[in-house]
Formats: sequence, structure tokens, C-alpha cells
Amino acid sequence: MGLAASVAIVYAYDFKSGDLYYNWVRTAADELAAEVSYPYSGEGFGYANLPESMTIPSTVTDSDNRELKVIGIGRDAFYNSKTIKAIVIPESIEYIDWNAFGNCSALQQVTIADGRSPLCARTEGIFLSVFEGCNLQEVYVGRDIIGEDLFVGQPKLSAVSFGDVSQVGGFNSCSALKTVELPATIKTIQANAFGNTGLTEILLPEGLERIEGGAFINTPLQNIQFPSSLTFIGEQAFAYTLLTEITIPETLSNFANAFAYSTLSQVEVASAIKALPLNCFADCASLERVILPQGLTSLGIYAFRGCSSLAEFECPPSLTTIGNSAFSDCTALTTIIFNESLESVGTGCFDGCLNLSDIVSKAMNAPTIDAYTFSNAHYTTATLYTPEPATSYFAEDSEWNNFINRRPLADYSGISDIAETRNRQVRLYYDLKGHASTSPFKGINIVKYTDGTTSKLTCP
Repeated sequence: MGLAASVAIVYAYDFKSGDLYYNWVRTAADELAAEVSYPYSGEGFGYANLPESMTIPSTVTDSDNRELKVIGIGRDAFYNSKTIKAIVIPESIEYIDWNAFGNCSALQQVTIADGRSPLCARTEGIFLSVFEGCNLQEVYVGRDIIGEDLFVGQPKLSAVSFGDVSQVGGFNSCSALKTVELPATIKTIQANAFGNTGLTEILLPEGLERIEGGAFINTPLQNIQFPSSLTFIGEQAFAYTLLTEITIPETLSNFANAFAYSTLSQVEVASAIKALPLNCFADCASLERVILPQGLTSLGIYAFRGCSSLAEFECPPSLTTIGNSAFSDCTALTTIIFNESLESVGTGCFDGCLNLSDIVSKAMNAPTIDAYTFSNAHYTTATLYTPEPATSYFAEDSEWNNFINRRPLADYSGISDIAETRNRQVRLYYDLKGHASTSPFKGINIVKYTDGTTSKLTCP
């Protein structure tokens, strides 16, 4: 059965059964059904004497003696009902309208019974949530919820548990919520699911595939391990969190703008990742160390914009493209090392990098830049290091030749200090003319390792 389309009846009810009043509605299959409504006396509405604990019935008998399935809880259905403390919502309920439990100030416990069909929270575009003005403390969700705002803004809600659901969400701004155990069946964490809560940690089970935008925004979350099944993280999913270190799994294909404004200090990206997306680590002001895979080919626009603690960066050997403004406003950046295969560096890439002093290129061909890749100040204050065989290519380029201070790559001494050195072995030795050998040359050598890093070596 599809989600029901209720008949709009304002300030009225069609029949009463037991303690509750109901409206007649029709399902998407045009079958007659019932929706929980409210009593209305002409002077106001609301249930005055409901039991403290109750279960909404799955079926009722109407005034024409017909047995009807109860498929919905209508707008304002329990509004201002002061006696009810615990409610069980059965599997038959397909939707809950906005403000259905509004101002039920005694309501503390909600149980959404297990079921295979999703429950639709009809609050989209409405400023009142289903449980507006309640004092919820404990919630059990036994089936998938459609809608992002079912339990939004419950300041006392501290205990949440789930049945075998495939998606969770709806707890935005529940500030007392500090821990959550997700079920093994989960596939998706919905948009804004736990944003602005008190979560400090959460275990993401294997099998989770998507974390939608804002899912954990502005939480004190400090640690996270991503499962190998994860393929997507939405925008600002972990923005303004207290995460310090993360490892991006190789299955993750999209995480644009996911970690903006977090307190990350170290990031490691798995070997299968080929591109860093737009804004992926923008404005991570504490980010100091980035470990990138050898197969990475591109850095997205604004990838590290505003990472004001990032002092040094060496491009992995496979990198061909650096997007526009990728390092803009990295105010602590002093050294950038371009790899041999780099082909282009986008406009505004180093705008606002006030302390950039060493620009080291291993490329034999000058990467494409424009008049705004570097600032005018860089042309006079920074030093450009290039391989001797490539000196003429850089000097003849209309943009690269703006650098006043140009020196041979052999004069640069910081390569080995910046590069990652885990489990590396020598691959080739290069002399200052670019000739390669498996054995070192006499004099100064540039040593290329199997992990893509380099260092300088002098042999007698």
C-alpha cells in the first residue's frame, strides 16, 4: 500500500472510537481508512484525559460499523494533550502530520513499532515539527522514517535506539543526545540526522553507504572510523566538528565540502582515490599534515582553502591538475613542491598565501599557470627552484619568468624533510642534467624513491 492522501477536514472529526476521534481518509489505492484526529467543542480542541501510556490502535470500527485500518495521525491530533507520557505508534501508521503531538508537555517516550513500510513525517516546509513543545527523553525507531525533522529540537532527548532500519535521521538539535548505537542494517544516515547534538562518538557499522549533508554538523564529535562500504559523504556532514584525524577509505567517491571548518590536524587518503573533490578540507584551520595516495591525479577547487596551519605540501607523483584557489588563504604555507607530471595549476591557487617562500618544481616542462595563480608579491619574495635542464622552459614562459629569484633544484635542501618516507626504496638516481641511473652519480644526485618521494644525495 502506498502512502495515504488524507482528506482535509479542518477543526472537525467524523467519528469516535474508544478514547480517540478519527477522520475518514482514503489511501493511494482509494480504500477507505481512518486518521487520528482531535476533539473540537467550538471553544478549543485537545484530549483532556487520555491515559498516561497508550498505543494507537491499528484498526477501528467507525460509526457505520465498518472496520477500518488506521493509517495516519493528523495535524494537531494530540495537540495540547497534557496527560499522555508514553505513546506507541503501530506499523499500520503510514504518516504523521506536523504538530500532531504539539505541546504535549508530559510526553517523554515514543515507540515507533517495527515494520517494513516507512513512516512519513509530513513536516517539509513547515516550521512546526511533529513533537513541537514536548519533553521527549527516550525514543525507539523500528522502521525507516521519510522526512528529516521528526524529533528535531528535543532538548531532553538522551536515549535513542533502533530496530532493523536502513536509514536514520530526524534528531537535529537534540542537544542532550551524546551517544547512539546504529543498527547493522543501516545504509544511509539522512541529512542533518544528528547535527547540533551532543554526540562525541559514534560507531559507523560496515554496510553503511551514505552519510548525507549536515549529518553531524556542529557536534563535539572527536573520533570517527569510516567503513569500507562508504561511498558518499554529503556537504558539511562533519563541518564544525572536533575531529582531529581521519582516513578516507578507498570506496569513497564523493566527499565535497564534507569536513569544512572542522578541527582536523591530519588527513590520510586511501590509495584508490584519484581526485580530491571541491572544498573537501576547506577552512580546516588546524590541518598540518596530509598523506595523499600515489595515484592521485587532481586536487579540486578550494581543496585546502583556508587551511591556515598547513606549512608544507608536496604533490604526489601522479598529480596532473591543481584546481582554482586550492591553497588560497593558507597563511602558514611556506613551501610547495610540484611533482614531475604536474600539468596545470589553477587561478588564484596561492592567493593569500602570505608566507610562501619556496616554490619547488621537479617538472621538466613548466606547468600551465595564469597571471593570478601566484600574487605579485610571490614574484619578488619567493624563490623558484627548477631542474637545470628545464630552466629555459620556465624562463621562456610568460608567467613563470615573473619570478625574480630562480635557482636550480639542486640548491633546494628541504625535499627529504617534507616527503613521507614510510617503507620506501630507491627507484632511480638523477644527475643535475636529468640523466637517470639505478646507481648514484658522482656529485649531487636527486634520489627518486618507490613511494614517489625524493631527496638530495651527494656522492664523492
